[in-house]
Amino acid sequence: MPENEHSIAFRRSINGGSVEMPIYFRFIGLADKQRLVDFFHSHTEETIYSRYGMMVREMSPQRALELVQLDGHEQLAIVGLDGHTDAARIVAIGRYALDPATNLAEVAFVVHEQYRGVGIAKHLLRHLAQLIYIKGFSGITAQMLSSNRPMQQVLSDVLGHAEKTTSICGETTMIYRFKEGAAGFSRASAQ
Repeated sequence: MPENEHSIAFRRSINGGSVEMPIYFRFIGLADKQRLVDFFHSHTEETIYSRYGMMVREMSPQRALELVQLDGHEQLAIVGLDGHTDAARIVAIGRYALDPATNLAEVAFVVHEQYRGVGIAKHLLRHLAQLIYIKGFSGITAQMLSSNRPMQQVLSDVLGHAEKTTSICGETTMIYRFKEGAAGFSRASAQ
């Protein structure tokens, strides 16, 4: 497995039994353009509304290209795949974009409905937070619908108590600022 990839087996209960689901994580790349379009079109309307705050009907090839063609510093994305072959599907994605005015990285993530509830979002956020911390950014911000309690819970579970939370017109913004050594992060790590 290449250096920028790693695999974690998540456990899921199915029909009264427990099944291991290996998910392969790596940075997004140009080869993921069609996978990203397919991932978008696999979402329910509820997932699209929760993620975007409005009904987005289509992901154009141009928009998909913009979302996979990232600089790796100010913008970065990690995909979770259900395999490591050419046929692998994206089942989760986490990304950040730096706001240079605040030096805060805005994070967003989405996990396919069939893969929720096993810790994938928390894993993505931990990995993104470590990368954001290593790059020397001041912290993390996230915007979501106020009704998106699962995302708020993931943020709280991974990052702790938000320094600031504001809710306006049905949208919540949470801000987390890093402190040296906070949450087990180390600027010396380069994972």
